[in-house]
Amino acid sequence: MAVLDVALLEHFVIVFPFLLIWVIVFGILSATKTFGDNKGIHAMIGLVLAFLFILSKDAVAVLTFASPWFVILFIFIIFTIMAFKAFGASDTEVMGVLRNKEFKYIATWIGIISVIIMVASLSNVHGQRLLEEGEGGTTVQSGEGSVASGDFDENVWNTIFHPKVLGLILVLLISSFTIRYMTQSS
Repeated sequence: MAVLDVALLEHFVIVFPFLLIWVIVFGILSATKTFGDNKGIHAMIGLVLAFLFILSKDAVAVLTFASPWFVILFIFIIFTIMAFKAFGASDTEVMGVLRNKEFKYIATWIGIISVIIMVASLSNVHGQRLLEEGEGGTTVQSGEGSVASGDFDENVWNTIFHPKVLGLILVLLISSFTIRYMTQSS
């Protein structure tokens, strides 16, 4: 017995990125009032940009890959705020933290996670194409001791979890914490 059949939604897969781009552009233009208070102009610009966006299959593929990850990030933020409220934090205390100067650290981490999501989306869409031999292109042979293969995802994981890369990440983390604690005033 099928509980939920979502196979029909595959035919409308282009509608969701279209609506998302339209709403985001309309919201940004309405909030920044770049073209004044005229909502019709904002809606028209959002509509045109959404149409232009869906003409690119690669852009739609990047957005389709990135959207669920941004939803998960947003849900994590909401659940974190709900957890603080469950432990007794009031609305004014939560807003105080968001307006505090320490919020820049939280915003920095959210920005870093967003950049990671976008890089992963771009590499998911364009990564394998970069490995394949193009017109007149040359294929670089992997040398001795190389972890390179013909699969992009495997190459990414082999690179990230290579001992030299993990060691570099550890050294960078140690040095960043060292610099942070050495430059703080006591």
